[in-house]
Amino acid sequence: MSRPQGKGISSTLAKCDITIAGPLGDDWTYENVARWSTYNGAIFCNVVDKDVTHVLATPEQYKARTPNIKLAIKYGAHIVTKDWFEDSLTKKRRQNEEEYSLRRIDQKAQAKKELEAKAQKGIKEAESFVNTNLYHIYRDDTYFPYEITLTRNDKENGNIGQKYQLYLWESNAWPHLYMFAAKFYKKPRDSHPSIHRPRETPVLLETALNEFKAFFHQKTGIHWDDRIAKAGTTEDNKFQYQPPTGGKPVGSGADSTSATDSASSTKKDQKQAPALDKAADRKRKSPAEPVQHAGSQKRQRREKVKEEDEEKKEGEKPKEKKKEEKPNCENSVSSRTRGKTAANNNKRARTCEDDEDEDDLPVKHHKTTKRQKVEEADTNRDAAVADEGERPEISNLPALVRTMRKTRSRKV
Repeated sequence: MSRPQGKGISSTLAKCDITIAGPLGDDWTYENVARWSTYNGAIFCNVVDKDVTHVLATPEQYKARTPNIKLAIKYGAHIVTKDWFEDSLTKKRRQNEEEYSLRRIDQKAQAKKELEAKAQKGIKEAESFVNTNLYHIYRDDTYFPYEITLTRNDKENGNIGQKYQLYLWESNAWPHLYMFAAKFYKKPRDSHPSIHRPRETPVLLETALNEFKAFFHQKTGIHWDDRIAKAGTTEDNKFQYQPPTGGKPVGSGADSTSATDSASSTKKDQKQAPALDKAADRKRKSPAEPVQHAGSQKRQRREKVKEEDEEKKEGEKPKEKKKEEKPNCENSVSSRTRGKTAANNNKRARTCEDDEDEDDLPVKHHKTTKRQKVEEADTNRDAAVADEGERPEISNLPALVRTMRKTRSRKV
């Protein structure tokens, strides 16, 4: 059948051959679905054949397995709900069939069936072994799984192909609890192994791990920590343990001589060496401190406080003597002011000496008052007038004025 073409025909469902498994309710009849399919570029088929790509059906029809549903399953057509058809027309784009597929009903039913079977299996195993729905294999810090196999091939005693599988289980719930169990296969293809479980209830990790190690030592004759170094050295009548290879984790506490373990230990030693050296240096530098009791420590503190008080008293005595030896100054000037006064006095003395050289004016002392200096100047002037019988020349007046100005600037 050719595809519908022409004006007003959409290509939303082009390349789709559509049919229905039966009445879908309301207006979803064969005629309406055929008309809607044609207007959107699809071909409507009256029967289900190998050319059909989509079959519209209800969940009830799918569960009932009507003839059209069986044919759709046989030819591998998409079995979808009518919502797929309606959403494709509304959004004008073909929708993903997986979201509307009725085959998901089978998938959900199958998943539910598998879950129920798993639960029943776990309950059955819990009666003699461990409920695997509630427990998982324990892994240590190195991510080593505590699920190991021990084998024995003792031809002399006829023990060939015997095997032990040891398990250390950890609970899924928190806080974690642990349980040790083992299976023994008497012959290579033994489908009914015997179960060894030392206790019925879970315990703490330390207890379960000790039971695991004790059982390992009982069957192999070597300790768990020596399993790597002594691998393959046990007698034939004992079980043999083959450590993991290919870089897989071997578990914590193993005395391994592999290159990986030696390299890791070397790196740890290199990192710890500087810290150990520093600690040793501090120990050598710090003096050995004897162990002191609480009573002796209190006694030492009291003695120390007394010594400090005595030192303070001795330090205060010299200061008092110095205070007594200080002169009693009338003006109570500070040391800083006294220093400035001495410097000014020295400066005035030098100024007076310069004046004596320049003007030959007698200055008795730098501390004379202004009045005394003026009187001396008047006396000198009268003496000069008496000797010469006349007033001094004007040429001598500038020197006299300079002298008087200098004397005025001095401070007593």
